[in-house]
Amino acid sequence: MMIRMKIELIDSIPAANTLGENVLWDDAPSCLWWTDIVARQLLRHDPATKTTQRFEVPERLCSFALTDHPDCILAAFESGIALYWPQTALVQWLSRPLQHQAGLRLNDGRTDRQGRFWVGAMVEDSGPARADLYRFDKGPGLVAQRGGIALSNGLCWSPDGRQMYFTDSMTRTIRRYAYDPQTGTMSGGEDFAINKGPGGPDGATVDAQGFVWSAQWGDGQVIRYAPNGTIDTIVEIPVSLPTCVGFGGANLDRLYVTTAQEGLDEDARRQQSQAGDVFIFQTDVRGLCDARVRIKANA
Repeated sequence: MMIRMKIELIDSIPAANTLGENVLWDDAPSCLWWTDIVARQLLRHDPATKTTQRFEVPERLCSFALTDHPDCILAAFESGIALYWPQTALVQWLSRPLQHQAGLRLNDGRTDRQGRFWVGAMVEDSGPARADLYRFDKGPGLVAQRGGIALSNGLCWSPDGRQMYFTDSMTRTIRRYAYDPQTGTMSGGEDFAINKGPGGPDGATVDAQGFVWSAQWGDGQVIRYAPNGTIDTIVEIPVSLPTCVGFGGANLDRLYVTTAQEGLDEDARRQQSQAGDVFIFQTDVRGLCDARVRIKANA
């Protein structure tokens, strides 16, 4: 295990998710949100009381963003984007480009530093890499920015918002792009890091120092990459399928890691009794809060 920083596994949340994903810290009520895509549930955990609420959703909830309305999230369901109020189950659809697109669904999503929501799609059948990476704009809805993708993942931005990270997990490569914070456009593109193990890069985040943290599906690891793409730290996870990472806690120095059971055979599930749980690590670095999407004028 390569460790160049202090990091310690301190707790776990017994979620038993089939496919936990998109973990986000909400600093207003100090709680943690994530989704179980396969179970069609949005989960909210209160660290103070160690209680977890589960909200049923109308479609698979693939990713989401917090908004400036405390009771509403911007939800990337399998077929499109909607405003969703968990407490009332109200859904206001905004854009559904994949509603009638067989073999495709939305997947990983995150806001840039200015609060624009980006989300990528994935191919679920055996067809060619034909999914898109979208930016959500209130007027035109989901606008495709890149195509020819098989499995969108790892969306995150540098602290100054001028670099954007994205991966097609099937290539096992994290790519880095120049990003214009004023216009929300990506350009260029270069290989940032390549996973040469049996797994591949999944969900990711960037800490306050500009280091990229990437969950490695199938490898049972989270890798912290330096801004030059070299491996700084490897964090071993107690299960083989970590899916997403996010910082939270009062000081934003706790790393939360969602995991999955999907794809594990019966023997592996017995051996990995915590598969699907959320693991909590204490670190000596700080993360960054995800920007909220502004919706109050339209909600």
